[in-house]
Amino acid sequence: MAILPQLFMLTKTGEAEVITTHCLFALGTYRGLYLVNWIYRYWTEVLKGAKFELPQ
Repeated sequence: MAILPQLFMLTKTGEAEVITTHCLFALGTYRGLYLVNWIYRYWTEVLKGAKFELPQ
């Protein structure tokens, strides 16, 4: 599920159902926290000298 096409349709129509807004809010929150997690991991592991590897 992509967030940008849904936001585009939401702005184009000007109205949204409650479930749509809740879903978009949850998806946006998830993506934001995911980004914060990677920044935190980079800060604590890479900049502190620990070896950092992506899962294979």
